[in-house]
Amino acid sequence: MASGFRTASRTRSRYRSPKSRSAPSILSTLLGEGKNSYHRIMAAYRGVLIGILIATVFTRTAFAFDGEKYLPEASVTLAQARETALKTYPGKIVSEELEKESGGSGLRYSFVVRHHTVKHEVGIDAKTGAVLENSVEGKNPD
Repeated sequence: MASGFRTASRTRSRYRSPKSRSAPSILSTLLGEGKNSYHRIMAAYRGVLIGILIATVFTRTAFAFDGEKYLPEASVTLAQARETALKTYPGKIVSEELEKESGGSGLRYSFVVRHHTVKHEVGIDAKTGAVLENSVEGKNPD
């Protein structure tokens, strides 16, 4: 064999790219090894889970309740009004408010309930619990 030539095995071993690291070794490098590594890993997982939980909460029902100042005047609780609204038109509540409006006792819960692509506005009297409105929401909602 001539000294200027290399064999295929030497060429591959000498010019091989650095060994790629597996995910567990990268994770252990980032979080460290030793007696506290378990706690570091659990802290990282907790952070991820809390982030997922917060994101889920805000994307599922990320609406604010309007009309809290009128709650002391209402005889029907928000939970009871929600239950009545969903019995009237099953679906997912996408917005809700307590407002003073003509009809009934003058104080009503208004819910927009979505079922597939259809949105219904359901109005519940805040003093009696009676259903005041159950209609398809128009293009210009209140």
